[in-house]
Amino acid sequence: MKRNPLLVVVMTSVIVLVLGAMGGYYLSENSPNKKLKYRDDNTSLDRSDNKDRDSENLELSLTDKKIIGLGTMIEYKTIYLECGHEIKRTSKPEKDMLSLTQEQLEGYLANNSPEWFIEEFSKDKVIIYTEKNHLCPNHFIIGEKNGKIVIFKVNEKGEKVLHKILKDTSTSTLKKVDQEKLKEGIVVNSEEEAGQILENFIS
Repeated sequence: MKRNPLLVVVMTSVIVLVLGAMGGYYLSENSPNKKLKYRDDNTSLDRSDNKDRDSENLELSLTDKKIIGLGTMIEYKTIYLECGHEIKRTSKPEKDMLSLTQEQLEGYLANNSPEWFIEEFSKDKVIIYTEKNHLCPNHFIIGEKNGKIVIFKVNEKGEKVLHKILKDTSTSTLKKVDQEKLKEGIVVNSEEEAGQILENFIS
């Protein structure tokens, strides 16, 4: 059987075209340029995601970070061991305290005010305290001086400061036990309480 030369040429051309098209598609899919493009696109996506995550983490850290800011309230608490009372005062943070963490504040206090210690620390409120081995300034002491009954006021250092002298009274007219009490000093919580006790002495 004789082959038709024209048919052979046509068939050969069709086969070559099909193979060429398939080869071109395969090469284009696996070309370095296309792979690079995909890598670039993925890298761009990853970088965008990382940037968003970094921004969120930064915002969260600034919100939650425990540092002293302008809105932080500083509470100073003094504990008086002799009477057990506490006196508190609050204020805005000192300039040198701003942006300090708890550890940094501990170092600042150790260098500048070693008698103060941290009790509580947050970005909203910091409590620092100190202890003193004497009475607090809210007390009065009934005592005697130069044979007269007197009232002392306790100052910030726990020292007795003469507050009032009862000129018309003399300790010599009191019972011995009362004289001894006055020599030791009778601690009271207010001047009104001192007056009530003095009435009992004088009456």
